[in-house]
Formats: sequence, C-alpha cells, structure tokens
Amino acid sequence: MVVKNSGITYGEISYEDEQRHLDDVVDEITTNADRLLDANKKSSEKITSLVSDIRYMDNEQRRDYRSQRASLDNTISDNKKKLLATKKIKANPILWAHRHRL
Repeated sequence: MVVKNSGITYGEISYEDEQRHLDDVVDEITTNADRLLDANKKSSEKITSLVSDIRYMDNEQRRDYRSQRASLDNTISDNKKKLLATKKIKANPILWAHRHRL
C-alpha cells in the first residue's frame, strides 16, 4: 500500500512509520490467511484419503474414522470462521492496526 504524503507527523509517530506499520499488518493478515487456506486444504485431502479407505475398515476402524472426520470437519469449520474474520480485517486494516498497536 503506497500513499504519497511524506514529512507529516502525527503526535510522535511519522506518517512513514504509520504506513510501514499498516503494510506490516496487511502482510501479516495475508500470511495468516494463506496458512489457514493451506491447513484447510490438508484437512480436506486427509478426509478424501480416509473416505477412500472406509470400505476396507472394520467397525472399530470406522469409529476411529468418524472421530477423525469430526475433528477434521471442526478444524475446517474453525478455519473458515478465522478466514472470514481475516477478510474483514484486511478490508479495514487501519482500524484493526490501531486497536492492536503495542
């Protein structure tokens, strides 16, 4: 994100420092979204792998499968919620950055 307005200082923080901080926030948001998407992809691949093997499972293995499947489904669902929150943050990173500045 590039904004041309150098030399302005707000309080003790320069405009350039604010811009760098905002850019860092956007980068962090993008990295987090990429991690969540990758985790969901891996979980989906694991589910596909388990489904293809279910016909060869005995009852105990099927119970284990259902437990693993429920866990993977929960992980995917949680990650989707986090991705939605991440998209909202990315849509308005300035507000988020000011709320979370150390």
